[in-house]
Amino acid sequence: MPHNSYEPAQAAQDDFIETKEAFSPDSSYTPEDPVKIAALDFDGTLISGQSGSELVYYLISRKLMDWKLVLKVGWWGIRYKLRLPVEQSEVREDIFSLFTNKSTETVSKFMHEFHTKHLIRMYTQDVFNEVARLQREGYYVIIVSASFMHIVLPAAEHINADAVLATQMQHTVDGSGFTGKVDGLPVEGEQKVYSIVEFANAKFGENNWVLDCAYGDHYSDWHMLDFAVQGYAVNPDTKMEDIAKQKGWPILHWK
Repeated sequence: MPHNSYEPAQAAQDDFIETKEAFSPDSSYTPEDPVKIAALDFDGTLISGQSGSELVYYLISRKLMDWKLVLKVGWWGIRYKLRLPVEQSEVREDIFSLFTNKSTETVSKFMHEFHTKHLIRMYTQDVFNEVARLQREGYYVIIVSASFMHIVLPAAEHINADAVLATQMQHTVDGSGFTGKVDGLPVEGEQKVYSIVEFANAKFGENNWVLDCAYGDHYSDWHMLDFAVQGYAVNPDTKMEDIAKQKGWPILHWK
């Protein structure tokens, strides 16, 4: 059945964030014909690695990161892998601080180059097959990611997704560049569900849509998969695989 609101027991309404995706209401949809949404995680799901780590490698190869920042990000990555407490916004801001005061056009161009030269090899044929199937069947396909919006936008173009919900970086007051800070909260964990609900209610109207299916690889994606009519664990980590078995979600091995 359609879900048009989300109130987990340990989350407050104040935790909702407004999506930065450009959209306009579409009055052609009615409750009798709800829009079927398919939500796909990016890192580890659409691509076989982590875009944040790959961006670090890319920046190092371009000699754009000093060793202190490399060590700091590396330590964060180790803690993330071990599922120890980490401050997601802090590490993202550390990395994105390299783009402080760069114009939106410059950052966009850099990230497109990064995607073309580095990330494009990390997609599998199964990704394109599944997205093509979803679109043939009339799904509205959204990429939902904790990664920077400017990293994910080229991916959306590459697989022809309909929309992107991703972590935004704060613009300068005059809008000409970035401050290096995260704008709002990273789109991760339960925040992915909040973002989907905010976006879909605004674009299609309440009760006019349903999150019919969701795909994720990391255990932090389980909220999004659980919110969908059908969740799919894609090349899951051990914890996500255990959750998928408990929930009865299909486990997909994309390659």
